[in-house]
Amino acid sequence: MEVLKSNKRISYRPITKIDFKSYYNYDNIKQTIKGFSFFYDGKLSGVAGIVYGDGYMYMFSEYDKDINVSKLSIWRCTKLVIDMVDKMRIGVFAECNPNIPNANRFLERLGFRLMDGLYYRGVA
Repeated sequence: MEVLKSNKRISYRPITKIDFKSYYNYDNIKQTIKGFSFFYDGKLSGVAGIVYGDGYMYMFSEYDKDINVSKLSIWRCTKLVIDMVDKMRIGVFAECNPNIPNANRFLERLGFRLMDGLYYRGVA
């Protein structure tokens, strides 16, 4: 497990289906998942990556809202996923949560553009 340089309380590792199931409390995973699991003080507190199957690539990210992390730490965790996607040389779709202020601006800063109600980020 690696530690985030900007916040020693956050560590991460490649995501496993067990982490995904544990975080979302969901057992029926049929798609392939690639990404990272994030831990805050040793507790699974977030997941981010891509899900692929059925002919599409979809980026996801979620973290516990009760943890106290800076926007910079969130940016650096997300950058790990963006770098992974860039190395894979794939385009991905994403959706914004309308309950999170400025989520659309965050996606746009990551290089996503709105297309038919979904955000899309092409090959870098």
